[in-house]
Amino acid sequence: MKALPQNSGSQPEWDSNLIKDLSFIKKNLRYPISKRQLLPGMLAVMSLTTVCLLVTLTLAKKHGPFDFLLVGLLLLTFFITSRRTYESLRFISVPTPFVLIENIKALHDFLESQHLVVFHHPEAPEVFQIISKNIDAFKDVREILVFIADDNRILINSHFTSVTQNMTKHHKQMGKMLTDYIKAHEAAGPSQFRQKIK
Repeated sequence: MKALPQNSGSQPEWDSNLIKDLSFIKKNLRYPISKRQLLPGMLAVMSLTTVCLLVTLTLAKKHGPFDFLLVGLLLLTFFITSRRTYESLRFISVPTPFVLIENIKALHDFLESQHLVVFHHPEAPEVFQIISKNIDAFKDVREILVFIADDNRILINSHFTSVTQNMTKHHKQMGKMLTDYIKAHEAAGPSQFRQKIK
């Protein structure tokens, strides 16, 4: 994932509820479910209900197997939409041997080693964000990675600025790279990060 160039002047638009939701995220490893996240799922349920009703009425008139195929496709669409919505809310957890302040520094050093432009939340030093370059030729669509440092773990979430976007997310890849980075520096112990912080 490529980050915005440093001279782009782009600034992240932080979710105003992020700070309020931090304890919820740390406890449940996901964002709280809001109307915005529920909308795609609700639309899929409404579509599914409507089509199922139409297919049931059609089947009552003894039409062919095409009706069953249509129901199957609609069910598949519903499950894919629901899974994508859930995945956009979920954080993965990267375990570390360090406490919060050391994880903040470890995360900072890791992102710096990847030459990524990183934004810090102005009210929460443990929250980091990376915004990708535009990945759509017709509209502004970007991938956003959010990192939250905590005691003995770092949480990572990835989502797109467009709810309809269906592209590969990079949070698992980034989590693996972070795990490898932590393991490579684990032998030196947390003192290396304490020293750099002071």
